[in-house]
Amino acid sequence: MKVLSLTEPCATLIKEKKKLVETRSWKTDYRGELYIHASATSIPKDWKEDKKLMSLVDNIPLNFGYIICKCNLVDCIYMTKDYVESMKKNNHQEYICGKYEEGRYAWILEDIIPLENPIKAKGQLNIWNYYNEFEIMDLMKEIEYGWIDKNNNKHSIVDESYSDNYTLQSPNEVIKNKIGVCWDQVELERYYFR
Repeated sequence: MKVLSLTEPCATLIKEKKKLVETRSWKTDYRGELYIHASATSIPKDWKEDKKLMSLVDNIPLNFGYIICKCNLVDCIYMTKDYVESMKKNNHQEYICGKYEEGRYAWILEDIIPLENPIKAKGQLNIWNYYNEFEIMDLMKEIEYGWIDKNNNKHSIVDESYSDNYTLQSPNEVIKNKIGVCWDQVELERYYFR
């Protein structure tokens, strides 16, 4: 499943349907189901001091380190000066929940559904994939035995050139390349099962 990590209280504001637009410095072409993860990062000092923002989560427990809801990402709008002014004037609550500046992007979220059982997870940057144990085992079935050399060439046989040219792949590289020796595959399993 596709996941986006947010610093609290933003993730909880989305879960509580008090924030329907996530503001970002980068655009995405992805549209569809998106899970929201509350990162373990502490609340920035300037946010803590923003009484209007923090009043939106009074008496609501925050969810550091958990995937807490799902939604649909339906649009990604480039923020013009007019867009920013319109949000400031016509949707003040949304405006105080994000960083609205010309040149940034507004990710429009709909159909927010809180999870009955939040999922403990370590967050990542950008939109990332979360796999449960069954999905990990399915991923492992698709990986053939072999290795990638320093020049990004695939090899299906471990030969004399292996020891000088092998480079351990990241878990994402193993999934993308669909090839790996035991060390690559163990690191993939360790990464997702932790």
